[in-house]
Amino acid sequence: RVLRERRSLKLLRRVSQPVSWSVYSHETRLMLLAAGQQDNLLSGLQLQPRSAVRLPRFEVLLSPLQGLPLAQPLAQGQQRPRRSLQARHVSVHRVYDALYCAHIDEEARKVVLYALYRDAVLRQHELPTHSARAALSVCDNLLVVHALDQQVATLFDLRINRSCPISAPLPLTTLPADGFSPVYSPHWLIAPPDKVVDPLAGRAGRLRLNLRAIAASSIDKVCLLEFLLLRSRSNLVLLEVLADALSELEPLPTLSRMFALLQQP
Repeated sequence: RVLRERRSLKLLRRVSQPVSWSVYSHETRLMLLAAGQQDNLLSGLQLQPRSAVRLPRFEVLLSPLQGLPLAQPLAQGQQRPRRSLQARHVSVHRVYDALYCAHIDEEARKVVLYALYRDAVLRQHELPTHSARAALSVCDNLLVVHALDQQVATLFDLRINRSCPISAPLPLTTLPADGFSPVYSPHWLIAPPDKVVDPLAGRAGRLRLNLRAIAASSIDKVCLLEFLLLRSRSNLVLLEVLADALSELEPLPTLSRMFALLQQP
């Protein structure tokens, strides 16, 4: 506890357990502690004003190392290489009021989402990254998968589709006046939930959605409208999509489905 008057800290609780590394999310007040031979046994502590709630321990499944067949014989005294879970591949995110532990599996080129509940942890979603180097952000309840080697970002909306992106991969852009280094420079740090840190340029920023660019890359008007209804500050783009659908004489069934979405509570 922070004692403002005394400018000091007070220890409220001590947790005794083996820990290899930890990851903390200030947004969710959740700390994940790693243990085990491969550092893939995670347990969570939900930090509250006067206490800490312990979440169930769960195992993060690791893909086998590529190029190392299990049947390959080992020399006497040689141990088979083990893959360990790294802290940089684990993050905590809140999406639509649900809490997730995200594991970036670079070997399998996917992001695995574990839903965190008070009494259970469920392996719930798998999202493709199509990249050997990936990072993850959350912006306006969208999961943004950054393919660092391809310098594009893919957007996933778990309420619309839990396995496929809502648009084609899109480039990440910065404003020249912001003074950032070239996009996805090797020294860039993608920090959860939606921060970008450029230590060489001495700059830090937050991700913002370019809804017009997303709308321009979408073909399905009904799916696009559903997507926009779930976003904040999307009214102007939503009206533009409706006006375009009317001016382009979209089929009546399509227009009917679009206006039906508007009437839903």
